[in-house]
Amino acid sequence: MGKLKLKKRARNIILISVILLLFLSIGISSGIKAYKQKEYEKTYEYKLTNIGYTLDDTKKILDKFKEKEIEYLLNNKKDDLYLNLISE
Repeated sequence: MGKLKLKKRARNIILISVILLLFLSIGISSGIKAYKQKEYEKTYEYKLTNIGYTLDDTKKILDKFKEKEIEYLLNNKKDDLYLNLISE
């Protein structure tokens, strides 16, 4: 009778450990994804696409303009004139 209780208890401990590891891994994975999303939201690429610029336009802006000029674009409405200046 004593060996049966030990086997059952060991099985329960293993089962609980596996469940805890599963929840822990899911939590860590979700945390990493949320962190990466928050970091992406801080980038100029995200901010410019959020204003209305396309991804291609955003890449051109990031390549051609300096940080100060990008901040100006972020503080104003979308204007295609700046994109025309880049194209010329």
